[in-house]
Amino acid sequence: MANKLHSELMRPFSAAKREQKIGSPEPFQHTRKLGLPPQYLAALALAAPDPEKAHVQRARTMLTTLSQRWRAAASRFKAPRLMPEVQLPWLLHVLAHHPDFKAEEDEAFSSTQKCLDLFLTAVLHGASEFDLLRQMLTGVKVAVDRLAPDDHHVHVVADIAREILQLRGKDRKWTQSIAPQELGLSSALFFRPSERSNDHIVDYLPANFKMIGSMSSSKVRGNTFSDGGAALKKRGLLKQEASASQVEPRKNEKRQRSRKALASVPNSSM
Repeated sequence: MANKLHSELMRPFSAAKREQKIGSPEPFQHTRKLGLPPQYLAALALAAPDPEKAHVQRARTMLTTLSQRWRAAASRFKAPRLMPEVQLPWLLHVLAHHPDFKAEEDEAFSSTQKCLDLFLTAVLHGASEFDLLRQMLTGVKVAVDRLAPDDHHVHVVADIAREILQLRGKDRKWTQSIAPQELGLSSALFFRPSERSNDHIVDYLPANFKMIGSMSSSKVRGNTFSDGGAALKKRGLLKQEASASQVEPRKNEKRQRSRKALASVPNSSM
């Protein structure tokens, strides 16, 4: 399935295509002519919990290649909606409605974390569109799920994605580009702001939430939407100041030893 999805997403859009098959339904012919839309990129991230590491790596490679291709297409056609970062809400929505989502709460949402980490690391490979990713996450946080208006599962997934994004971005250069404000969420997944919106943005992560695997030892909790990496820069500055304070006493000790050594040397007469 992943190979088929990859090959279909690699096909460029072409309105002049005339691929038809006798007996095929009209929607199938339309999709074959235009190609799959970019939101199908999110499906490759669902391979992350696969126990076969080769399958996970293959899906990661496919997603990385497709992200670069769709980013180039978005720049060529001046269509920001084709950007791979814009497809993040689709993945959040799929994970929030996964049949095993509720059961995952006791396991720190391990499969959800793996899927989000695979998607974000692949999308960010060779790019740093953090502003656009933050805008997508903020949009989901204030939106209401059309399929489950009274649940906050999609907001929980958005908070998990926020933590992973901040963790994976702490060693990268944050972009200062302005994300297009006209980029909204799909009305097939969320209510339009004029229909219904979430007035209160709160952290829906469980109190016992923790990162898994390699992310657990370097977990960074904070507000990715507001500080823009300022907290991380401040933390780096504090580390530099601490190291300088440790070096200064050593210099003083060396100076004192040098003075004692000079004082012990007898003066020579000419």
